[in-house]
Parts: sequence; structure tokens; C-alpha cells
Amino acid sequence: MFPLPYAQPFNWILYTLFSLEIALLAGGLILGKLNEEETGRLPSALRMLLSTILVVAAFLGWQTGAKGTPIQWYAVLMFLGMAAGSVGDWIMAGLIPVPERLIGGMAAFGLGHFFYIAALLNLTIRSEHCSTWIHIVATLTVLTFCVWAWHTHVRNPARS
Repeated sequence: MFPLPYAQPFNWILYTLFSLEIALLAGGLILGKLNEEETGRLPSALRMLLSTILVVAAFLGWQTGAKGTPIQWYAVLMFLGMAAGSVGDWIMAGLIPVPERLIGGMAAFGLGHFFYIAALLNLTIRSEHCSTWIHIVATLTVLTFCVWAWHTHVRNPARS
């Protein structure tokens, strides 16, 4: 197993959560039957459980390993990203009612990705190996790519 920087029993709790996540995901994909839309094999309850396990693992990682350390904000932002993604899963599954399920779910996933990006930026800013100019150029490059990708592959003026 890969080493975790947590004291006992938290590293074994996280190993257990990771193992459970892998077993449930693999089992669901191998043994699950295609849904009516033929878009997936995992039942809704299993998808929500998998999402919740990831949030619990991120929370434990923050609280037991990163709290009070230089990577605390990285862990907080990763936890918030996981939590927002989980909310998106629950919205998409129809378990959290919103007027427009697709828009609500995508907004939650987008917020989660905002937190992931903020976590990675926070981590690199704290790195001794990167200069300010590298951060600026990297950020502008990513933003330019995102605008191009959205404009080219997502935006469709002919549709709502």
C-alpha cells in the first residue's frame, strides 16, 4: 500500500474507505446491469454511497493529517471540492430538488472544480520551486485553453 501521513487509526480508516470505494465501484461496474437509458451500470444508491465515501475520506484527510500544517488550505479546498461534487451527484440523481436538475448539478460540479483549481494554485504558490511569473503564465495558459475549449466545443448560439 502507499504510505499515508496519518496517525493510527486514521490511516487504516482511510485504507478501508479506499478499499471499499474500489470494491464497490469495480463490483458495480462488473456485476451491475445497464440502466433503462443504457448510460450506466451503477444503481443510484451505490453512486451516492461512492460519492459520500469520497467526501468522508477528504474530510478525514483534512482533519487528521493536514489540520495545522502548511497544506491545511489545500486539504480544506479539496474537501470543499469533493463536497460540492457530491452535492452535484445528489442533484443529478434527483435527491436534492432544484428547478433545473442539469443546470443545478453542473453548477455544483463547476463549483467543485473551482475549489480543486484553487487548491492546486494554493499548493503551487506555497512551493519554493515556482516563481510568480510561472504562476501567472500557467494561469493565463489554462484560462486561455478553457475559453477556447468552451467557445469551440460547448457554446452553441443556435440553442438555448
